[in-house]
Amino acid sequence: MKKMSVLLALVLMFVLSCGGHGNKGKELVLNLGTAPTSIDPQITTDIAGGTVDDLLMEGLLRKDKDGKSVPGIAEKWELTPRWVRMLCSTGKIAGAVQFEKSWAIPKDADKPSDGRVTTGEYKNWRKTEKSSE
Repeated sequence: MKKMSVLLALVLMFVLSCGGHGNKGKELVLNLGTAPTSIDPQITTDIAGGTVDDLLMEGLLRKDKDGKSVPGIAEKWELTPRWVRMLCSTGKIAGAVQFEKSWAIPKDADKPSDGRVTTGEYKNWRKTEKSSE
């Protein structure tokens, strides 16, 4: 009898905790621990704000479970001919050969690595800026 009372109490608590409470599905309640200082993605610096930004803003691309880029809100994305020429002329695509104004790229050529800084660390950016002046 005692087990039945405990089970009934648990079921009752579950049913009551899942009630609508009058918001009729128009409100999402998150327990972030603290209130975000900002939800503007340009100036958000705290974890709570970043969590809200991630939930509200979907990017053009996102990463799948293997770390590959997949469409977010973008339907497609392509390299421009100008960008391909730049990659070939700087040697980022191994085996690319220039013929007149075109580039021949081998079928088995590896994709060039993404050299953009994505860690937030900008190494020696002030030194390169001053040296170019």
